[in-house]
Amino acid sequence: TTAISFRNFVLPDKNTAPTQLLNLPARPVDDVNNEPVADLYRKVDGLEHFSPMVTQCFDTLINSRESVFIGAPNGGDERRILAELAIFSEFNQDNFGKIVYVSAEPDLCRCRLKNWTQ
Repeated sequence: TTAISFRNFVLPDKNTAPTQLLNLPARPVDDVNNEPVADLYRKVDGLEHFSPMVTQCFDTLINSRESVFIGAPNGGDERRILAELAIFSEFNQDNFGKIVYVSAEPDLCRCRLKNWTQ
């Protein structure tokens, strides 16, 4: 057993300010450079351009192998779309690993799996 002193322990601020989004032009869905994926967003989600949050994260998700953590509020499709972009980017790698898609809504998982496999 090892004793740990908390005497000089510094706690973070209670309310850390959220990261502000950059004022970037909306990214067209065609920028995924994958016609079936672009069609999925156009036909199923009715999108021609991604939201500001997706636009800001797009390059990191699509064009890098960096780990990404995105904390986003409930509501809207941004979290799902960001997760999907990361998944589709991984599929484009020569030797991609295992991917787990987790959602609190099982029906959403079934619906998206159906859309992905069509």
